[in-house]
Amino acid sequence: MAIQITGRHVEVSPQDRQYIEKKITRIAKHIDHVDDVSVIISAEKHLHVAEINFRARTIHAFAKSSDSGIRAAVDKSIDKVELQVTRSKDRMAGNKKHAGRRPQPDLTEEAS
Repeated sequence: MAIQITGRHVEVSPQDRQYIEKKITRIAKHIDHVDDVSVIISAEKHLHVAEINFRARTIHAFAKSSDSGIRAAVDKSIDKVELQVTRSKDRMAGNKKHAGRRPQPDLTEEAS
């Protein structure tokens, strides 16, 4: 899983990077094959904006939120992405198109 953290008009500290990576791994526990996660932190006047783009094999989720602090904005975006991922996973669990054949009961044992 590749996590790319970018700061636009703001410097992302190593502590914030570690915090973001820890939160992203929380989402990755729900999905087996995570391809790429990109996090963009930007500053606009007095607000920090966090954009998270989460790509897995079958799920693509995006969230953007803003708050006065970097961690608060990241937390909001993480919560949105986590909700999207769990909803997508639940939807896919209901669609069992390739579930395979069920084994046929052995009728010879019941006749005896």
